[in-house]
Amino acid sequence: MPYAQAPLIRTGIKKIMKTANIIFISAILAAYACLAPAGEKHVENHEEKHLEEDKHPASDHHNQHQPTVTLKNTVAEHQGIALAQAASGSINQQVTLYGQLQSGPEQISHVRARFTGLIKSVLLTVGNTVKKGDLLANIESNDSLQNYPLLAPIDGVIIQRHANAGEFTQDQILFSIAQLDNLWAELQLFSGKAGQVKTGQTVTINGLDNPATEITSTIEHIVPALNAPYQIARVPLSRVANSLYAGLWVTARISTNSQPAEVIIDQRALHTIDGKVGIFTAKPEGEATIYTFTEVTLGLQDDGFASVTNGITAGTQYAVENSYILKADVEKSSAEHAH
Repeated sequence: MPYAQAPLIRTGIKKIMKTANIIFISAILAAYACLAPAGEKHVENHEEKHLEEDKHPASDHHNQHQPTVTLKNTVAEHQGIALAQAASGSINQQVTLYGQLQSGPEQISHVRARFTGLIKSVLLTVGNTVKKGDLLANIESNDSLQNYPLLAPIDGVIIQRHANAGEFTQDQILFSIAQLDNLWAELQLFSGKAGQVKTGQTVTINGLDNPATEITSTIEHIVPALNAPYQIARVPLSRVANSLYAGLWVTARISTNSQPAEVIIDQRALHTIDGKVGIFTAKPEGEATIYTFTEVTLGLQDDGFASVTNGITAGTQYAVENSYILKADVEKSSAEHAH
């Protein structure tokens, strides 16, 4: 090839390469134009999907997060899960005091000889039950040298005897007789609870050594206690059982506030899950029962029951005894899902 033709050849090659580059760039732009609508459509569909999900009612979203446990009735019975029914009732708030049973001063008679003299005979002793007018002893008067009877002035039990045959009587107490079927509960009332306790309030008394023995009365007096940092609430007890006696230490539950409530539940049914207080409501399902943890709002409470102001209505069935088994099952399931 002649040297003079070389520049022409190089010029032709450059034109061909320039044309090829233009064609390549055009092809890329065309391909992008075709793909772009599909990509935008995908983004739009993705956003629409999220919008549709957000349209689900809040209640459905909430229900999905209520822990539930389904148990066959035979299994629940074997595990001792027992149901109760929410109902109307009253909340009785109480204060607990402690004290001792005592005979009142009007219930003890100290028997002395009417005239000084010689005790000729003694017929009864400590522990004997007497009626008013029963013969206790015979005494010979120093003045008349005649025997005269020493009689029981009241019904009761002889709790002290200081008389024996052959002894001389002066002004000493020979017998003490107490009416033990009528006692007083003397309860220690410290300042922290004094503002809640008043005369006329209902009191339930139980012996500390025999809690099954129970008697109900009302506070009759509140008096200062000498040389003690408390007051004494005095409660009369009539016709007490033999298991209640003078000197017995007792516990007393005093009703300080009683309010009616439309819905009350047993406090044993209450549990806390994820910071929420609730109960396991029960819904029969064939041979099984569905227990759903239902959040409740509580009102007044006493030692055994709580009023419910929101969450359930009267008539709702719920688990009480051994309901902690249901809570344990829920917590176990939550832990497994967390892993």
